Amino acid sequence: MDAMGLQIYAVSVENLLISKMIWIQELQSAVQMQDIKNLSSLANLEWNHINHWIKKLNLNTFDLIE
Repeated sequence: MDAMGLQIYAVSVENLLISKMIWIQELQSAVQMQDIKNLSSLANLEWNHINHWIKKLNLNTFDLIE
């Protein structure tokens, strides 16, 4: 994305959620876990995309998402 001549990168909520799930696989942080709970409760998430990557990356969800 380009704004006022600067290149800006954005991440989707779904990919942010997946990234946080990757991060907590080794280092379980209460802050990351709360972020995951908050993000997963948002409306209109593309759950097919999220579940695809959870399975592909073999992520342990720690029962954080429903």
